[in-house]
Amino acid sequence: MAFLRQLLAEKPVRAGLKFGINENVRLVSITNEEKLREGEVIAKNTYMTFVQYDEKNIPIANSEFSYFNLNPDLDSEIVLNNFIEQISQLTALAKLYNTDAVIDPTEGYEDMEDITKDLRTRKGCKAFNDAIYAQFEESVKEFIGTDSPLLRVKVVSDYKSGKYLQLPKSAAFAELLETNPTALHLTPSEIKNRAKSLEPVVVTSDTKGDTPDEAPKKMRLSGLL
Repeated sequence: MAFLRQLLAEKPVRAGLKFGINENVRLVSITNEEKLREGEVIAKNTYMTFVQYDEKNIPIANSEFSYFNLNPDLDSEIVLNNFIEQISQLTALAKLYNTDAVIDPTEGYEDMEDITKDLRTRKGCKAFNDAIYAQFEESVKEFIGTDSPLLRVKVVSDYKSGKYLQLPKSAAFAELLETNPTALHLTPSEIKNRAKSLEPVVVTSDTKGDTPDEAPKKMRLSGLL
């Protein structure tokens, strides 16, 4: 039975975490290795693999989440917000395992002006991305894996289409499963946004003049006669 359970546990899982609050989830691995798509490097970092387990501790769902690389071509305020958001989320996640976790890639900077200056260069953005991951990895590497503490993980959908699942923007997207009462909830706007992907596609007809049972109307091109 133990051997069968091991085989089941190692079987690839095709299903992903679902929209909403997912229970019995573990953060099993992290990596910052570059990944390719159609031969091009994906502009993302800090890949995190979350696996959901059933009551027999068999994996039933598997999702990978990551962060877009800081991009100096974007508006400086957007870049700064993305910078702060990633640090806040990874710090909150790391502290679930290690209360002493510290993720602060700004150490050594004397003022905000120097930070924003580096966020406007590709070299500076990459240095920040690398530092964030290195500190995150150092904080959690001994605590994550297939035997790590069980979590609840909140998953929402993108705001453009409501189709694609992702982590929410707030720092608190995960908590220990033993947390009671839970602090994770879906907001009305998150539920409404997900509903976009469930709306039926409305097919509009062609213009009336193009219908086959009517002769096309003559067009008057004023100014040509």
